[in-house]
Amino acid sequence: MRKLKNLFMLLAIVCFIVAFYFQATNRIYSLIALAVGLILFPNPMTKGGYLFRSILALICIGFAAYIYLGYFPNAIIQHEIGELTVHYIDVGQGESTFIELPNQETILIDAGTYEEGVNVTNYIKKLGYTKIDYVVVTHSHADHIGGMSQILPSFKVKEVYISNPPVELNPDSYSYHHFLDLIKQKQLNLQYAYTGTTIIDKDNVLFKVISPKKDANYIDLNQYSLMTYLKFGNTAFLFTGDAGYSAEYDLEAGDIQANVLQVGHHGSSFGTSTPFLKRVLPEIAIISVAAENENNLPNVNTITSIENENIKIYRTDQSGSIIVSSDGNTITNIETTGPRLHVVAPEPDLVPNN
Repeated sequence: MRKLKNLFMLLAIVCFIVAFYFQATNRIYSLIALAVGLILFPNPMTKGGYLFRSILALICIGFAAYIYLGYFPNAIIQHEIGELTVHYIDVGQGESTFIELPNQETILIDAGTYEEGVNVTNYIKKLGYTKIDYVVVTHSHADHIGGMSQILPSFKVKEVYISNPPVELNPDSYSYHHFLDLIKQKQLNLQYAYTGTTIIDKDNVLFKVISPKKDANYIDLNQYSLMTYLKFGNTAFLFTGDAGYSAEYDLEAGDIQANVLQVGHHGSSFGTSTPFLKRVLPEIAIISVAAENENNLPNVNTITSIENENIKIYRTDQSGSIIVSSDGNTITNIETTGPRLHVVAPEPDLVPNN
Protein backbone atom coordinates (compact mmCIF):
# COMPACT_ATOMS: atom_id res chain seq x y z
CA MET A 1 0.00 0.00 0.00
CA ARG A 2 2.85 2.33 0.85
CA LYS A 3 4.51 1.69 -2.54
CA LEU A 4 1.27 2.56 -4.31
CA LYS A 5 1.00 5.73 -2.25
CA ASN A 6 4.56 6.70 -3.17
CA LEU A 7 3.81 6.05 -6.85
CA PHE A 8 0.76 8.32 -6.69
CA MET A 9 2.89 10.93 -4.96
CA LEU A 10 5.48 10.76 -7.77
CA LEU A 11 2.83 10.96 -10.50
CA ALA A 12 1.19 13.91 -8.75
CA ILE A 13 4.52 15.76 -8.59
CA VAL A 14 5.07 15.11 -12.30
CA CYS A 15 1.60 16.55 -13.00
CA PHE A 16 2.37 19.64 -10.92
CA ILE A 17 5.63 20.14 -12.86
CA VAL A 18 3.73 19.80 -16.16
CA ALA A 19 1.12 22.29 -14.91
CA PHE A 20 3.87 24.77 -14.04
CA TYR A 21 5.57 24.23 -17.42
CA PHE A 22 2.41 25.01 -19.39
CA GLN A 23 1.08 27.81 -17.18
CA ALA A 24 2.68 30.51 -19.36
CA THR A 25 1.87 28.98 -22.75
CA ASN A 26 -1.26 26.81 -22.60
CA ARG A 27 -3.77 27.31 -19.81
CA ILE A 28 -5.82 24.28 -20.85
CA TYR A 29 -2.96 21.78 -20.48
CA SER A 30 -1.86 23.46 -17.27
CA LEU A 31 -5.29 23.23 -15.66
CA ILE A 32 -5.82 19.61 -16.69
CA ALA A 33 -2.40 18.61 -15.32
CA LEU A 34 -3.15 20.46 -12.08
CA ALA A 35 -6.51 18.69 -11.77
CA VAL A 36 -4.94 15.24 -12.28
CA GLY A 37 -2.20 16.09 -9.78
CA LEU A 38 -4.75 17.08 -7.15
CA ILE A 39 -6.65 13.83 -7.65
CA LEU A 40 -3.51 11.65 -7.52
CA PHE A 41 -1.91 13.36 -4.53
CA PRO A 42 -2.06 10.93 -1.52
CA ASN A 43 -5.08 11.35 0.74
CA PRO A 44 -4.64 13.61 3.75
CA MET A 45 -5.68 12.40 7.20
CA THR A 46 -9.26 13.62 6.82
CA LYS A 47 -11.87 12.78 4.24
CA GLY A 48 -12.78 16.46 4.12
CA GLY A 49 -9.33 17.29 2.77
CA TYR A 50 -9.76 14.81 -0.07
CA LEU A 51 -13.22 16.19 -0.87
CA PHE A 52 -11.82 19.73 -0.96
CA ARG A 53 -9.05 18.70 -3.38
CA SER A 54 -11.55 16.85 -5.58
CA ILE A 55 -13.73 19.94 -5.80
CA LEU A 56 -10.67 22.02 -6.79
CA ALA A 57 -9.82 19.43 -9.44
CA LEU A 58 -13.34 19.60 -10.89
CA ILE A 59 -13.11 23.41 -10.96
CA CYS A 60 -9.81 23.18 -12.85
CA ILE A 61 -11.27 20.75 -15.39
CA GLY A 62 -14.37 22.90 -15.80
CA PHE A 63 -12.29 26.05 -16.32
CA ALA A 64 -10.15 24.25 -18.92
CA ALA A 65 -13.33 23.27 -20.79
CA TYR A 66 -14.56 26.87 -20.46
CA ILE A 67 -11.42 28.15 -22.21
CA TYR A 68 -11.45 25.38 -24.83
CA LEU A 69 -15.04 26.13 -25.83
CA GLY A 70 -14.10 29.74 -26.45
CA TYR A 71 -16.07 31.46 -23.70
CA PHE A 72 -12.86 32.91 -22.29
CA PRO A 73 -10.98 33.52 -25.56
CA ASN A 74 -8.07 35.54 -24.20
CA ALA A 75 -6.88 33.37 -21.33
CA ILE A 76 -3.44 34.89 -21.62
CA ILE A 77 -2.71 38.29 -23.13
CA GLN A 78 1.05 38.54 -23.47
CA HIS A 79 1.12 41.92 -25.17
CA GLU A 80 0.34 45.11 -23.27
CA ILE A 81 -3.35 45.97 -23.22
CA GLY A 82 -3.81 49.14 -25.27
CA GLU A 83 -0.88 48.30 -27.54
CA LEU A 84 -0.90 46.71 -30.97
CA THR A 85 1.34 43.69 -31.55
CA VAL A 86 2.08 42.18 -34.96
CA HIS A 87 3.57 38.67 -35.18
CA TYR A 88 5.25 37.87 -38.50
CA ILE A 89 5.28 34.11 -37.94
CA ASP A 90 8.15 32.03 -39.25
CA VAL A 91 6.46 29.54 -41.62
CA GLY A 92 9.41 28.81 -43.90
CA GLN A 93 8.60 29.45 -47.56
CA GLY A 94 5.20 30.99 -47.04
CA GLU A 95 3.56 33.76 -45.10
CA SER A 96 1.43 34.21 -41.99
CA THR A 97 0.86 37.25 -39.80
CA PHE A 98 -1.09 37.35 -36.53
CA ILE A 99 -2.16 40.69 -35.07
CA GLU A 100 -3.24 41.46 -31.51
CA LEU A 101 -5.27 44.68 -31.50
CA PRO A 102 -5.41 47.17 -28.60
CA ASN A 103 -9.04 46.20 -27.87
CA GLN A 104 -8.05 42.49 -27.61
CA GLU A 105 -9.54 41.54 -30.98
CA THR A 106 -7.31 39.62 -33.41
CA ILE A 107 -6.49 39.40 -37.11
CA LEU A 108 -4.81 36.56 -39.01
CA ILE A 109 -3.43 37.27 -42.48
CA ASP A 110 -2.62 33.97 -44.26
CA ALA A 111 -1.48 30.75 -42.60
CA GLY A 112 1.49 29.42 -44.56
CA THR A 113 1.50 26.03 -46.27
CA TYR A 114 -0.60 23.01 -45.31
CA GLU A 115 2.17 21.49 -43.20
CA GLU A 116 2.82 24.82 -41.44
CA GLY A 117 -0.82 25.13 -40.35
CA VAL A 118 -0.07 23.21 -37.15
CA ASN A 119 2.79 25.59 -36.31
CA VAL A 120 0.59 28.65 -36.84
CA THR A 121 -2.24 27.10 -34.80
CA ASN A 122 0.10 26.30 -31.90
CA TYR A 123 1.71 29.74 -32.06
CA ILE A 124 -1.65 31.49 -31.67
CA LYS A 125 -2.87 29.11 -28.96
CA LYS A 126 0.31 29.69 -26.95
CA LEU A 127 -0.63 33.36 -26.89
CA GLY A 128 -3.86 32.27 -25.20
CA TYR A 129 -6.37 32.68 -28.01
CA THR A 130 -9.14 30.31 -29.07
CA LYS A 131 -10.92 32.89 -31.24
CA ILE A 132 -9.80 34.88 -34.30
CA ASP A 133 -12.01 37.82 -35.16
CA TYR A 134 -10.82 38.57 -38.69
CA VAL A 135 -9.14 36.12 -41.09
CA VAL A 136 -7.66 37.56 -44.29
CA VAL A 137 -6.51 35.25 -47.10
CA THR A 138 -4.46 37.38 -49.46
CA HIS A 139 -4.83 34.90 -52.33
CA SER A 140 -5.26 31.19 -52.97
CA HIS A 141 -1.69 29.98 -53.50
CA ALA A 142 -0.84 27.08 -51.19
CA ASP A 143 1.94 28.89 -49.29
CA HIS A 144 -0.63 31.42 -48.07
CA ILE A 145 -3.92 29.50 -47.86
CA GLY A 146 -2.70 25.96 -47.08
CA GLY A 147 -2.48 26.35 -43.30
CA MET A 148 -6.14 27.39 -43.15
CA SER A 149 -6.91 23.65 -43.19
CA GLN A 150 -5.77 23.62 -39.56
CA ILE A 151 -6.74 27.16 -38.56
CA LEU A 152 -10.44 27.13 -39.44
CA PRO A 153 -11.28 23.94 -37.49
CA SER A 154 -9.18 25.06 -34.49
CA PHE A 155 -10.55 28.55 -33.75
CA LYS A 156 -13.82 30.38 -33.57
CA VAL A 157 -13.70 32.74 -36.55
CA LYS A 158 -15.98 35.75 -36.94
CA GLU A 159 -15.23 37.00 -40.48
CA VAL A 160 -13.16 35.80 -43.45
CA TYR A 161 -11.96 38.00 -46.32
CA ILE A 162 -10.42 36.89 -49.63
CA SER A 163 -9.78 38.40 -53.05
CA ASN A 164 -11.96 37.50 -56.04
CA PRO A 165 -9.78 36.95 -59.14
CA PRO A 166 -11.09 35.37 -62.35
CA VAL A 167 -12.04 31.76 -61.60
CA GLU A 168 -9.45 30.33 -63.98
CA LEU A 169 -6.59 31.89 -61.98
CA ASN A 170 -7.42 30.05 -58.76
CA PRO A 171 -5.41 26.81 -58.42
CA ASP A 172 -7.06 23.40 -58.60
CA SER A 173 -5.39 22.40 -55.35
CA TYR A 174 -6.30 20.57 -52.15
CA SER A 175 -5.56 23.68 -50.07
CA TYR A 176 -7.92 25.92 -52.01
CA HIS A 177 -10.78 23.43 -52.30
CA HIS A 178 -10.46 22.37 -48.66
CA PHE A 179 -10.60 26.02 -47.60
CA LEU A 180 -13.88 26.49 -49.50
CA ASP A 181 -15.27 23.26 -48.03
CA LEU A 182 -14.43 24.40 -44.50
CA ILE A 183 -16.11 27.76 -45.09
CA LYS A 184 -19.32 25.91 -46.04
CA GLN A 185 -19.08 23.32 -43.26
CA LYS A 186 -18.56 25.93 -40.55
CA GLN A 187 -21.01 28.37 -42.19
CA LEU A 188 -18.46 31.18 -41.94
CA ASN A 189 -19.05 34.69 -43.17
CA LEU A 190 -16.85 34.81 -46.32
CA GLN A 191 -16.53 38.21 -47.97
CA TYR A 192 -14.77 39.14 -51.20
CA ALA A 193 -12.69 42.28 -50.70
CA TYR A 194 -11.42 45.04 -52.97
CA THR A 195 -9.85 48.48 -52.78
CA GLY A 196 -11.93 50.46 -50.32
CA THR A 197 -13.19 47.53 -48.26
CA THR A 198 -12.94 48.64 -44.63
CA ILE A 199 -12.61 45.71 -42.25
CA ILE A 200 -12.12 47.67 -39.00
CA ASP A 201 -12.65 51.33 -38.18
CA LYS A 202 -12.97 51.76 -34.41
CA ASP A 203 -10.98 52.29 -31.21
CA ASN A 204 -8.30 54.34 -33.00
CA VAL A 205 -7.66 51.41 -35.39
CA LEU A 206 -8.25 51.44 -39.15
CA PHE A 207 -7.77 48.24 -41.16
CA LYS A 208 -8.65 48.44 -44.83
CA VAL A 209 -7.97 46.85 -48.22
CA ILE A 210 -6.02 49.02 -50.67
CA SER A 211 -5.67 46.53 -53.56
CA PRO A 212 -6.81 45.03 -55.91
CA LYS A 213 -9.38 47.31 -57.49
CA LYS A 214 -12.76 45.74 -58.18
CA ASP A 215 -12.25 46.14 -61.94
CA ALA A 216 -8.61 44.93 -61.90
CA ASN A 217 -7.53 42.92 -64.92
CA TYR A 218 -4.35 40.94 -64.27
CA ILE A 219 -3.11 37.69 -65.77
CA ASP A 220 -1.17 36.73 -62.63
CA LEU A 221 -2.95 35.56 -59.46
CA ASN A 222 -0.27 37.18 -57.29
CA GLN A 223 -1.35 40.64 -58.44
CA TYR A 224 -4.81 39.97 -57.01
CA SER A 225 -3.33 39.57 -53.52
CA LEU A 226 -5.21 41.57 -50.92
CA MET A 227 -2.95 44.43 -49.88
CA THR A 228 -4.08 45.69 -46.47
CA TYR A 229 -3.24 48.80 -44.50
CA LEU A 230 -3.39 48.82 -40.69
CA LYS A 231 -3.25 52.17 -38.90
CA PHE A 232 -3.14 52.55 -35.12
CA GLY A 233 -2.88 56.13 -33.96
CA ASN A 234 0.22 57.63 -35.56
CA THR A 235 1.71 54.27 -36.56
CA ALA A 236 0.92 52.07 -39.57
CA PHE A 237 1.66 48.65 -41.07
CA LEU A 238 1.35 47.62 -44.73
CA PHE A 239 0.80 43.99 -45.77
CA THR A 240 1.20 43.09 -49.44
CA GLY A 241 0.86 39.31 -49.83
CA ASP A 242 2.45 38.38 -53.18
CA ALA A 243 1.49 41.60 -54.97
CA GLY A 244 4.11 43.01 -57.32
CA TYR A 245 4.83 45.89 -59.69
CA SER A 246 1.42 45.92 -61.41
CA ALA A 247 -0.53 46.12 -58.17
CA GLU A 248 1.88 48.70 -56.74
CA TYR A 249 1.48 50.89 -59.84
CA ASP A 250 -2.33 50.66 -59.70
CA LEU A 251 -2.64 51.79 -56.06
CA GLU A 252 -4.99 54.71 -55.70
CA ALA A 253 -3.79 58.10 -54.53
CA GLY A 254 -3.78 58.54 -50.79
CA ASP A 255 -1.65 58.11 -47.71
CA ILE A 256 -0.12 54.65 -47.41
CA GLN A 257 2.95 55.64 -45.43
CA ALA A 258 3.80 52.91 -42.95
CA ASN A 259 6.35 52.32 -40.22
CA VAL A 260 6.55 48.65 -41.16
CA LEU A 261 6.27 47.10 -44.63
CA GLN A 262 5.76 43.40 -45.24
CA VAL A 263 7.74 42.98 -48.46
CA GLY A 264 5.74 41.53 -51.35
CA HIS A 265 6.23 38.03 -52.76
CA HIS A 266 8.94 37.05 -50.25
CA GLY A 267 11.33 39.64 -51.64
CA SER A 268 11.19 38.49 -55.27
CA SER A 269 12.40 40.61 -58.20
CA PHE A 270 8.81 41.20 -59.37
CA GLY A 271 7.86 43.79 -56.77
CA THR A 272 8.88 46.33 -54.11
CA SER A 273 9.83 49.00 -56.61
CA THR A 274 11.74 52.11 -55.60
CA PRO A 275 8.75 54.42 -56.35
CA PHE A 276 6.62 52.19 -54.10
CA LEU A 277 9.20 52.35 -51.29
CA LYS A 278 9.39 56.14 -51.61
CA ARG A 279 5.63 56.31 -51.26
CA VAL A 280 5.40 54.00 -48.25
CA LEU A 281 8.55 55.34 -46.53
CA PRO A 282 8.89 52.44 -44.08
CA GLU A 283 11.42 52.32 -41.26
CA ILE A 284 11.31 48.53 -41.19
CA ALA A 285 10.87 45.88 -43.91
CA ILE A 286 9.83 42.32 -43.06
CA ILE A 287 10.57 39.47 -45.48
CA SER A 288 8.92 36.09 -44.91
CA VAL A 289 11.12 33.51 -46.59
CA ALA A 290 12.74 30.10 -46.07
CA ALA A 291 16.47 29.53 -45.89
CA GLU A 292 18.00 28.06 -49.06
CA ASN A 293 14.70 28.15 -50.97
CA GLU A 294 14.63 26.94 -54.57
CA ASN A 295 13.96 30.43 -56.00
CA ASN A 296 16.92 32.05 -54.19
CA LEU A 297 14.66 34.55 -52.44
CA PRO A 298 14.91 37.29 -51.42
CA ASN A 299 16.32 38.67 -54.66
CA VAL A 300 19.60 40.53 -54.24
CA ASN A 301 18.36 43.51 -56.29
CA THR A 302 15.27 43.83 -54.13
CA ILE A 303 17.42 43.78 -51.01
CA THR A 304 19.65 46.47 -52.52
CA SER A 305 16.64 48.66 -53.37
CA ILE A 306 15.39 48.43 -49.79
CA GLU A 307 18.80 49.11 -48.27
CA ASN A 308 19.30 52.11 -50.56
CA GLU A 309 16.27 53.70 -48.85
CA ASN A 310 17.91 53.18 -45.42
CA ILE A 311 15.23 50.71 -44.34
CA LYS A 312 16.05 48.14 -41.65
CA ILE A 313 15.42 44.59 -42.94
CA TYR A 314 14.25 41.64 -40.85
CA ARG A 315 13.97 38.17 -42.40
CA THR A 316 12.24 35.12 -40.97
CA ASP A 317 14.93 32.80 -42.35
CA GLN A 318 17.50 34.64 -40.23
CA SER A 319 15.47 35.84 -37.24
CA GLY A 320 12.58 33.40 -36.96
CA SER A 321 9.25 34.95 -36.01
CA ILE A 322 9.40 38.74 -35.73
CA ILE A 323 7.18 40.53 -33.21
CA VAL A 324 6.62 44.28 -33.59
CA SER A 325 4.70 46.38 -31.05
CA SER A 326 3.22 49.88 -31.22
CA ASP A 327 1.69 52.14 -28.58
CA GLY A 328 -0.02 54.25 -31.24
CA ASN A 329 2.71 56.89 -31.26
CA THR A 330 5.81 54.91 -32.16
CA ILE A 331 7.17 51.39 -32.63
CA THR A 332 7.93 50.46 -29.04
CA ASN A 333 9.53 47.04 -29.36
CA ILE A 334 10.88 44.50 -31.87
CA GLU A 335 11.57 40.93 -30.76
CA THR A 336 12.68 37.82 -32.65
CA THR A 337 12.39 34.16 -31.71
CA GLY A 338 15.33 32.78 -33.68
CA PRO A 339 15.00 30.48 -36.70
CA ARG A 340 13.56 26.99 -36.30
CA LEU A 341 13.69 23.73 -38.24
CA HIS A 342 10.97 23.39 -40.88
CA VAL A 343 9.63 20.02 -41.97
CA VAL A 344 8.67 20.06 -45.64
CA ALA A 345 5.85 17.66 -46.48
CA PRO A 346 3.77 17.28 -49.64
CA GLU A 347 0.30 18.76 -49.82
CA PRO A 348 -2.45 16.09 -49.65
CA ASP A 349 -4.02 14.80 -52.85
CA LEU A 350 -6.87 16.83 -54.22
CA VAL A 351 -9.25 14.02 -53.26
CA PRO A 352 -7.86 12.28 -50.12
CA ASN A 353 -7.71 8.50 -50.27
CA ASN A 354 -10.10 6.71 -47.92
